Amino acid sequence: MARSEEEPGAELVPDAAEKTKLIADLAKAFPFYQDFLQPAAQELGEGLREVARTVNHFLLPLKGLNALLQPAHDWLDVKLASELQGVPEARIQTPPPNVYLPAIQGLVTGGFSEDLRDMYVKLLATAMDKETALDAHPAFARILSEMTPDEARIMRVFATDHASRPAITLDARLSSGQGEAVHVRHFSLLGIEAECEYPESTPVYLSNLVRLGLLEIPGDTSVADRSRYAPLQKSETFLAFVKEIEGMPDREPHIHREAVSLTNMGHRFCDVCVDAEVQP
Repeated sequence: MARSEEEPGAELVPDAAEKTKLIADLAKAFPFYQDFLQPAAQELGEGLREVARTVNHFLLPLKGLNALLQPAHDWLDVKLASELQGVPEARIQTPPPNVYLPAIQGLVTGGFSEDLRDMYVKLLATAMDKETALDAHPAFARILSEMTPDEARIMRVFATDHASRPAITLDARLSSGQGEAVHVRHFSLLGIEAECEYPESTPVYLSNLVRLGLLEIPGDTSVADRSRYAPLQKSETFLAFVKEIEGMPDREPHIHREAVSLTNMGHRFCDVCVDAEVQP
């Protein structure tokens, strides 16, 4: 690491050789980083080259902030050019740093998931269009950084169809009716509908999406059509949970029907970050 002789107190910064080694180490540690190292320009058709130049121009003020992210910047130019094709140049602008910086960092750390990468790109494209920039809430980049790929797939389901989904919390109630304990919280078939890699983790995914402010599961709300709960209650997994409770002394199963719904923030997130036409 080299220190400026003119400014003894300057921060240590990597020289060119060290930067090259750091980038190589990143690619070695995180195989998906290779995507950012490919010559992205070869993906551009003739019609997109001018859009890519415009995108690059408006991102230049931010690109110098962290040279180690340069491969991701280059990859992003191509993806944003595709998203912004057809948008008049007069409408394209530099995205706010509080959207761009966490998004580019999230792309590098969460870039192993194509689902999440696509959402970061859509968020930044929205922020770069003057007509839609107000919709690109700064919190969305942070939210994406705290989501799993499976949770991204669940949000795509809601983006495709905003309707509430049924869920069940199953309690082990004392036979006397004087008390109960939660046995399974927020059981749902959403993970199967979304083709999650780990559908058995759906209750955890829903809890996290509620924590992030995208979904809500009010305790006193259920889906109006009770027949929509039948597939949940007939599923092998749910029946196994019921059997577990029935095997407990002085306990009996008790069902709380719930509805999983988008919040106002969730609606906006779907509009800005999720390509509803792409099925999971």
